[in-house]
Amino acid sequence: MFRYHALTIGLLAALTHGAGLAEAIDPQSLLIQQGHFWQAQDRPQRAAEAWNKVLQLDPRQPEALYGLGVIELEAKRTQKAGDYLSRLKALQPLPRQALQLEQDIALASAASQKQLEAARLLVDSGEREKAVVQYRKLLAGREPQGLIAREYYNNLAFTEGGWSEGRAGLERLVRERPDDSIVALFLAKHLARREDTRAEGIKALAELSRRVDIAGDADESRRLALTWMGAPNKAQAPLFEAFLKDHPEDEEIRALLAKGRAQG
Repeated sequence: MFRYHALTIGLLAALTHGAGLAEAIDPQSLLIQQGHFWQAQDRPQRAAEAWNKVLQLDPRQPEALYGLGVIELEAKRTQKAGDYLSRLKALQPLPRQALQLEQDIALASAASQKQLEAARLLVDSGEREKAVVQYRKLLAGREPQGLIAREYYNNLAFTEGGWSEGRAGLERLVRERPDDSIVALFLAKHLARREDTRAEGIKALAELSRRVDIAGDADESRRLALTWMGAPNKAQAPLFEAFLKDHPEDEEIRALLAKGRAQG
């Protein structure tokens, strides 16, 4: 349940080989990156060593408190996880890690995990409205956080009447986690799917096609949205021109652009 984002190849290499990164950033930042790395590798003891070193430098550091809370929770030491949550809640302003750990603890039970699986199965079967009901029952009024928030808002945005809340939720996650390519891709796809925000979505997908981890998906979605748009007017033509600059061999998109120009 408690997954960490993969670090970049450059960071992994630096953590493995040492000195270069240490010269580039301060010791606390390096320790935080090490904590994330070891936690992502499912090495809780090594992660805890890094997090505790961070707390020696700054006893209030939220990433370290959250990381240690997750380690305790995964070891089924819920009371100790709660102690870290209390320390996070004492911080002002309240960090998002406090809300994330509170959600993690609340959803750690077998019953909650069963509810979460039921919601995901409803999404997979296309029963999105029912999935929203199941997610809301699971969240019990809490604002969703992290990966669960990502899947909840993405599903919500597909439902009738759910677009505004879904969009706002995805935009919040983009602000909180600018390195999360998937949530940015979800938002851009939803924008491109809707006629009134399609141009905005296509521009966002063009930017995301520069990110290595999602380049193919973003570029394919960008092209699809251009075909939905059809022959462009003058205001839309630059979207087609930008795509053709990246893909000069695409005759279908070139033909749509030519048709739009011919129509004036």
